Amino acid sequence: MRPAIPSYLILLIISCLLFPCGLAAADRSLHIEGLRVVSADELYGSINASTGKTASGTPQIIAAVENFFRGRGYSLVKVRVIRDTGDELSIYIDEGRLAKIVVHETNNYYALKYKQTIDIPHRIYNTAVVQKNIDKLKKKYGFAEVSTRLEEIPDYDTNILQIDRELNSIELFDLKVQIFSKYPAEYELHFYFDYGDAGERPLAAQGGLGIQY
Repeated sequence: MRPAIPSYLILLIISCLLFPCGLAAADRSLHIEGLRVVSADELYGSINASTGKTASGTPQIIAAVENFFRGRGYSLVKVRVIRDTGDELSIYIDEGRLAKIVVHETNNYYALKYKQTIDIPHRIYNTAVVQKNIDKLKKKYGFAEVSTRLEEIPDYDTNILQIDRELNSIELFDLKVQIFSKYPAEYELHFYFDYGDAGERPLAAQGGLGIQY
């Protein structure tokens, strides 16, 4: 009579057949699109994919990318999966692009001056960059306070009139055709100005051409 094979050994054999023992997870190609303010090399290095390959799962890659950006002040970052197979992971990163920047000032001349002072590279929202602009506006124009607010814009896909939507181009029969971006910006950044107790524009803001309205 043959001795019985212990049940734990049977389970171990089955496990090794289903999940080969001692073998590391296979690397797959990692492709990243959409970067504007962060270099690809910096991002790949931060998520342990400097060779353009990764053994990490899709949720782990997405979490690592989001943590990388949010740790640097890009709080609106969003990662979208383009392709996810056993050989390749392709993702699109929206670093936090703003649909537009809105300056709340009834006087068109001063509104233009304030907006020209605001500098947000590639219109990508970053908390440190926004604060730097607030400080610059207060110092340059003598505001008592400058505040900002993010507002989510309506869903473009449910609107007939599509205003301010970012355009991309494609090649079709040797012709360049403009189409709406597949991943449009989702937020606007609004600037509000407090003129203090006087309730009027600071003297610094009344300079320039001396135009009065």
